[in-house]
Amino acid sequence: MWRQGSRRGLLLPVAVGLPLLGGLVLASVFALPNLLVPADLASSPERLVELRNDVRGTLIQAAGGLLLVLAAAATWRGLHINREGQITGVRGPRSSGQRTH
Repeated sequence: MWRQGSRRGLLLPVAVGLPLLGGLVLASVFALPNLLVPADLASSPERLVELRNDVRGTLIQAAGGLLLVLAAAATWRGLHINREGQITGVRGPRSSGQRTH
């Protein structure tokens, strides 16, 4: 179950992270390859397109890796919150033979 504090604590990183990740992907596709690979670097127009596409691929892979790390961190945080809830939900030590009704 979601607790109000945990939902509020997750809202800000999601609200800030998703637009930043979207902006990073858009910049990776449109702006950054043109900035990182100037036109005078390539010997032919075909080579220029190839170099810029390589940069695009690398930047999109980096954004995917960042998304993977963020998903792993969110999963770890969720597991940690659930474990805390289970630990605090226990009323006392029980042995295997004791039952509480």
